[in-house]
Amino acid sequence: MERISTHQFMTLGAAVLMGTTFLPVASVVNGVAGRDGWMSVLPGFVVGIPFGLMVLSLVERYPRKNLLQISETLLGKWIGKIIGAIYILIAGYFGGLLLGQVGDIYQASVMPLTPIAVFFLGGLLIIIYLVKCGVEVFARFSEVIFPLVVVAIVLNLGLSIPRIEQGELYPILSEGLKPLFWGGLKVVPYALTYILFLAGMVAYLPTNKQEFAQLKKGIWRGFILVGVLDTLVVLMQILVFGPTETIRLVYGILLLGNMI
Repeated sequence: MERISTHQFMTLGAAVLMGTTFLPVASVVNGVAGRDGWMSVLPGFVVGIPFGLMVLSLVERYPRKNLLQISETLLGKWIGKIIGAIYILIAGYFGGLLLGQVGDIYQASVMPLTPIAVFFLGGLLIIIYLVKCGVEVFARFSEVIFPLVVVAIVLNLGLSIPRIEQGELYPILSEGLKPLFWGGLKVVPYALTYILFLAGMVAYLPTNKQEFAQLKKGIWRGFILVGVLDTLVVLMQILVFGPTETIRLVYGILLLGNMI
């Protein structure tokens, strides 16, 4: 069976987290936490770390087995198959949502006159190609693309600094800590999508003790990296657009790029 390296595991996991969050997170957290929403992003991601470590512990106890095999071992044949079927349905539904989001982003921001079905078809072709090539090719693909995405986001944020409006963050914590709690709850589901990725990868991970320790580090490093980047994305949108406009702009980070 194919195996991916510990570095590929961290990069691929971070790419999954970043891809599902960096566009909508500002609008989502500001909708419930207002101008203080940026402070709830990183704590919301940190909540996902123990869940990731919990799933990873299954690799140590049941090496070279996939999620369905582990579920059948722990819970019996029929319950294990039901859990596997639920996992497939949730992963398929979530994948469909992401494909729809990609099509919507490209049509709204890049090629507004192109039918959205063209973007759906293009996304499906890429997915089919990566599935056919195997998880190792997918992991190498993420190693190349993810750093470029991170650099693009950092440049976007850095070049947006001259457009910052003074006073948009004040007053800080004017409504107390309660809004931060609700903002963090909005982030937690994004963090837990990592479990869908991890559950699908358990059969492809290295199993020796030294590499297993590196896998654990890869989980919390991925969560912290994406949590910090998303926090900066939310913070910059508040500073440039203000909290009210940030809620309205679902793809605010793309608008920052267009302004630059």
